[in-house]
Amino acid sequence: MDVVFILLIFFKIDNGLLSITVISEISNTLFFSISGIMVDLTPIIANLYGGKKISEITLKMREVIWIGLGIGIFLTGGYIGAASFVKLTSIDSSIIEVTSGYLIALAFGACSIILFTALRCFSEGLTQTKPVFFVAFFGMLLNIPADIILVNGLFGFPELGGVGCGYATSFISTLMLICLLYTSDAADE
Repeated sequence: MDVVFILLIFFKIDNGLLSITVISEISNTLFFSISGIMVDLTPIIANLYGGKKISEITLKMREVIWIGLGIGIFLTGGYIGAASFVKLTSIDSSIIEVTSGYLIALAFGACSIILFTALRCFSEGLTQTKPVFFVAFFGMLLNIPADIILVNGLFGFPELGGVGCGYATSFISTLMLICLLYTSDAADE
């Protein structure tokens, strides 16, 4: 959740603050519970890198990519399941609409953000922190105009309201993954 998201939803939607609270409780709980597995990668890679065990680092990274893909699929299912569960509650219909739509939108980028987290931890374990910093920093900056465009329906995009922030986050997460893959590949050459 970022400040722009909160301001956009708060002023754009009835019960916006309640929607934000429900969305953040569900999405953050799912994401941080599952992505915590990926964070354990940094000390493992750093230990192997310090011990000059390069062949083991390569093997470990392959394992982590497959595990990350599985976790990303699980997180996607978690977001979709949570969106379905929210529809069964007795919360106000405007809150349900925004919350379930946002969670479905996040599901599109769940694999990307988990794989980005895996690559981030891998890069940090190899002491390559600058690419991670720049990709994450510019990703967060790009998320602001993407949120504004999709919430308000600018430049020919449909006006999606709070759900647009979820799609913007998914798109930017995928873009960040691609950029980190590119910078990692460029660093190898």
